[in-house]
Amino acid sequence: MTLFPTHLSLAGIFLWFIIPDSEKIIFKKRKLVFWIILLFSVAPDLDIFLGIHRGLLHSLFPPLIITILGFYIYYRNVKSKDFFSSKFSVFAQRITIKGYEIEIALIGKSLYYIGTLWLLHILLDLDYPIAIFYPLSDQLYQFNFTFLLKMIPWFFLPVSLAGIGFNINSISYMRGLSIFFINLTPSEREAIYGTAPVPFIIEDFFIHFLIFVIFIKIVAIPMIPTIKNLSSMKFCNYYRSKISSISFNGTALSLALILIISGVVIGPLTGNSTTERNSVTGSFLISNNKFAPSIAISFETTQYLLQPNTRYFVDGHLVISSSNHSFEQVLLITQTSDYNIFSTAVSSLFEKYPLNTSDNLLKFKEGYDSLLGTLYSNVLGINLTNQNETYLNEVLPAGSYVLAGIIENWNNSEILEGKLQVEQAFLEIKIESSRLSLFLIGLFVFFTGIGLVFVSIRIIWKR
Repeated sequence: MTLFPTHLSLAGIFLWFIIPDSEKIIFKKRKLVFWIILLFSVAPDLDIFLGIHRGLLHSLFPPLIITILGFYIYYRNVKSKDFFSSKFSVFAQRITIKGYEIEIALIGKSLYYIGTLWLLHILLDLDYPIAIFYPLSDQLYQFNFTFLLKMIPWFFLPVSLAGIGFNINSISYMRGLSIFFINLTPSEREAIYGTAPVPFIIEDFFIHFLIFVIFIKIVAIPMIPTIKNLSSMKFCNYYRSKISSISFNGTALSLALILIISGVVIGPLTGNSTTERNSVTGSFLISNNKFAPSIAISFETTQYLLQPNTRYFVDGHLVISSSNHSFEQVLLITQTSDYNIFSTAVSSLFEKYPLNTSDNLLKFKEGYDSLLGTLYSNVLGINLTNQNETYLNEVLPAGSYVLAGIIENWNNSEILEGKLQVEQAFLEIKIESSRLSLFLIGLFVFFTGIGLVFVSIRIIWKR
């Protein structure tokens, strides 16, 4: 799925490379026409406002009709052999639209480019189901291209190419429309996603961003309307009388855009604090040949730049779902190394004393209690309330930790009888931290980019 700015950027770069140099000269004089053509590259996404995204406006027929119409108008006003390389300045036939004189041939060529960019938009959307043959068919089609790789090294690459795969998927119109959350009603979105705001993940964000920067550098900056082009606008009359010319330093402006977007991502977009959540489902169990005494989540925290005393607020939550109360359990936070030592020692102890005799069971329990005591002496937080729902809140510095629910006691008689004791458990963690230093750095980068925008503008005042 291609984003709106990326559609516009790719269309602008594509258009700039396919039009002849002679036409670039004309479009630089008629910059408004160029931008109108370019805006049609995102016209298919206007169906968002119709509630049928990827429907009629993603059909092949509208752009094909526009392309053929443009070709016909152009062909009727120039020699056919000059279609792809003509000079608009030689055309005598013109029309006037609201006081704006324009060549008929330019209209034809513009329609041709509009249809071409519209088709490019559809091509970029083919990785998702779209109604490309609507209204002849209301089926939605999806085209997938894949590389087939062999796990055999080729030169310096770890794999080699075995072929290229291609397949077409077809789904019904109603099922296809439900894929795009924009086509759903607010109640349907909330039922599917569980929340009114719909999470929208931008895949390969920096690729989209790089394409946009290239578009700004290569296309947008050369085609920015000048004071002369805007002379018909009343609010520009005063400045036109004072300013001789305005231009932009493309390199500085491109760098400014990078700084602005990077600053927004580092600062305001991420915020001055972060929240991380994780959960795991498991079970406590013990029998004469099985022993799983804990359920755990590992997490690692680091210090933020220029914030050496970073603190993390950790909330743990352990829920025991069964009701037989076979075990007594605790919830604790400890260093990763201490937990690993405990787990390894418990495994060795269980191998040494299988729980098939009362004597082994007694020795195992003594050793297990000793290991628990050693672990408890080094924990950073612990809750011993032994309830079906247990909470734990701690403030921790940067480091590597484990949140764990661990059983303390069990029913010895059932073990000797060969019964399996098991309880289902759910463990979740929430980690909050302040990232004020990175937030301020992001703001600094953002405002540096804003300042660089003004630096990139070159204004020559009339004397």
